[in-house]
Amino acid sequence: MASVTREQIGNLHDRLVVKISKEDYLPAFEKDIKSFSKTANIPGFRKGMVPAGMIKKMYGADFFSDAVIKAVNNELEDFLKKENEEIFGHPIPSVTKLPEMDMKNPSEYEFPFEIGLKPKINISIPEDTSAVYYKIKLTEEELQKEIENLQINNGTLKDIESVRDEKDIVKVLFKEMADGTNAEPTLSKEETLAVSAFSDQFQKEMQGKKAGDKLTTKLNEAIDPVKFPGIYEGLGIDAEGEGKTFEIEILTVSEMEQHPLNEELYKKVFPDKEINTEEVFRKAVSEEVEKQYNDVTANQFEHELYHLLMEIPVEFPESFLKKWLETSGEQKKSTEEVEQEFPKFIEQLKWSVISNEIAKEQDLKVTADEIREEIKTELKRYFGNVDTSTADFSWMDGYVDRMMTDSKQIESRYDKLLVKKIFDWATTKISKNEKEVTPEEFQKIQAAHKHHH
Repeated sequence: MASVTREQIGNLHDRLVVKISKEDYLPAFEKDIKSFSKTANIPGFRKGMVPAGMIKKMYGADFFSDAVIKAVNNELEDFLKKENEEIFGHPIPSVTKLPEMDMKNPSEYEFPFEIGLKPKINISIPEDTSAVYYKIKLTEEELQKEIENLQINNGTLKDIESVRDEKDIVKVLFKEMADGTNAEPTLSKEETLAVSAFSDQFQKEMQGKKAGDKLTTKLNEAIDPVKFPGIYEGLGIDAEGEGKTFEIEILTVSEMEQHPLNEELYKKVFPDKEINTEEVFRKAVSEEVEKQYNDVTANQFEHELYHLLMEIPVEFPESFLKKWLETSGEQKKSTEEVEQEFPKFIEQLKWSVISNEIAKEQDLKVTADEIREEIKTELKRYFGNVDTSTADFSWMDGYVDRMMTDSKQIESRYDKLLVKKIFDWATTKISKNEKEVTPEEFQKIQAAHKHHH
């Protein structure tokens, strides 16, 4: 008769030993042999007329081991259901080699497994807990700068002879130099950038330079990787390549002639609004910028909430999880690979445990209608400043219907909306400690946060 014994071998880490006797697997073995004999195609025999003894002689060993393993798995599954245990992943065999199984001498077998138990956690946040909520104050000087940027972005590009100041625009060719010499470059890519994207020192070196002029520099000395990570992403350069030597060739130099402050500009920037005076335009720009700031500071506040929730203590069966991480992929990982991946793995696992427990305790759910609305919101955000009074969006419902049949699309939106609900709940438990900062100060806070992570 099959049985399962259990013993604790570590924190939230147990060993299960499944014992089965021949009565647990022989009936299934004989049944499988007979069933296969009715469908097997073997030369010299009519289909369905192959003797069971012949099948057993030819394929018996495989059918025997399959029947034993099925019996073990069934017993293991029944035990876990009966115990009502929540475990990580799946049970891991404690041995790498199966016991010798001989169908001519059926006997009792033992199969040891290890399981990692999910911890019981207490979602408790102290009453005096607070998080910083940054409020960005838009000064008149910064508002004027935003308006000038809109004038430039909607202006006309005009070629000029040489680089004069940070407002100029240059098309440059980046060439990564092998060992800092003129050897064949390992990376060569064109980019169009404002001169202001370069460091102060490199801007000085660019002054007066014309099309065809070349400068050689360490890339991180020319462009700050923390301030302008998007440039590095565009070039396909990671942190290891930030300090490599590059030749930067100037291909063209241009300036953007500002668009005058008139109704044509107002309509370009706000196609859905009726704006006919500079005063109303300035107010609309101010409201739009503050809205963007609110979105950014709300995201930053969610980061603060995430870190506070991650302070909730959670225990893990680390020895089991390392073994599971080692064997769960297509290829077995080395001890060094496991140790390298484990900190990030355990951080993600901790957030999963905490967020799932909050969702369960607070009965947080995401409906299909909420997912549909989220997809529509993303589409409208993607199209940006489109005049909705004239644009044809009749296709949107059909597009959303198609998206709702894609399990990956639904899952990603579900996770996003559920996390939003978790943060909304956390906001009711955590006080907002509002702090007013300038856009420049907030940019430094974000850069420091990103660099830390």
